Amino acid sequence: MAISSPRYSHLLNSNELPSALEKATIQRDIIQLEDRLYRMRCAVSPVRSLLPEILGQIFEAAVMIQYKPQERIDTARVVDLSLVCKAWRDAAELTHSLWADVLIPKPGPRVFDKVVAWMGRSGSTPKTLRIRLSPYCERHAQGWVDANDNETSPDPDDPAPPCALDGVPLLKLLTEGLQLDAFEIGIAITTCLRALLLRIQQEASKGTPWMSLRSLDLRLYVQDDYEEWGEWQESSDPSASMFNYLPSSLTSLRIRLPPDISSQTPIHIPASTLKNLTSFTIVCDWDGTQIATLLHHCSKVEYLDIDYNIGPRQLWTRETNALSQHNLPPRIHLPELRTLKVQYIPHCTAEHILHFIDAPALLRIEVGMKETAEDEDVDDEIEELTILRPICLFINSLGLLHPPRAAILQSLTINNQGFFEAGFSD
Repeated sequence: MAISSPRYSHLLNSNELPSALEKATIQRDIIQLEDRLYRMRCAVSPVRSLLPEILGQIFEAAVMIQYKPQERIDTARVVDLSLVCKAWRDAAELTHSLWADVLIPKPGPRVFDKVVAWMGRSGSTPKTLRIRLSPYCERHAQGWVDANDNETSPDPDDPAPPCALDGVPLLKLLTEGLQLDAFEIGIAITTCLRALLLRIQQEASKGTPWMSLRSLDLRLYVQDDYEEWGEWQESSDPSASMFNYLPSSLTSLRIRLPPDISSQTPIHIPASTLKNLTSFTIVCDWDGTQIATLLHHCSKVEYLDIDYNIGPRQLWTRETNALSQHNLPPRIHLPELRTLKVQYIPHCTAEHILHFIDAPALLRIEVGMKETAEDEDVDDEIEELTILRPICLFINSLGLLHPPRAAILQSLTINNQGFFEAGFSD
């Protein structure tokens, strides 16, 4: 591009005032020159010399979004990066981890082909499939199915809408699709989940993705607008429990249970499933013995995360011979446990809530206290002591403040604001 236009070349080596036309011409040329300079700098930018493997690592960081209890891939960002240029698309396709995590907000008729095509680019990278359903099931919300999952007919002339989980594409994904490492499902209708697990069990064979699943995340929510459908519908008969349909290959289980359930309601996860777990996370605000009953069978667990979800006080643990009253051993031995996370520990039962755990190999512990507690039923003297130093009492109840346990502890994290407690200075 010529920059020495006869119309203003005399101005470049003088101090003359440019005319309006000359000024406009110079400003136009400046814009063109700046654009050309920008493109020339881009042409020699160091990013162009990055190896595809390095670009892929940058892409991984760019598409990762924070997601409790872990992180997940934002597939929309993967698409955006792939559309920048051919080199970026090639780098993205070489980075198999970008294609190994898929979220389905609602299963549709073409979901099988889309997911298989997407995950097909992930190579041998462990694959994660996530499903998040709308807050309520249309079949229940419209009155086609009652709270006990019995068919009703609000309008005999119209067919009942299908359950979002009761579809051939989703069932095909879990029984005929690509090999999955992890599966997550979030749903508010327990009966819908039970029906899905039963159908998968009936259709699955030993070589299907479901039967080799390593990690399962079950999130059971409450529906604010349809609370009557958010109730726990698990059978009181262990042999009829939906958890009997879980794959035997599981080594990691995360389960979030709906709130405000009776403290006497059991959770019938089979002992054979719990004995195989190396990682177990449970979110439960039921004020009963459910967590202790489950831990009794977790002999191989290495990572344990218990979230009491603000609700319970777990007063039963303060009773004399608390565990023996519920046919449990006085101490629950977890010989392989290395990491323990406990959230929302109530002040009033801090030194009792998990005092029955025996974890001789524990290396890392993270604790979080419940910020407010309604402890009207607790003796005033005991309440005063526990509020002064609840974390100290909790950790001491696990035997971690004295040798030999204290000597092997490597990490302690306290995540509430008021962690400088009286009595914890030693």
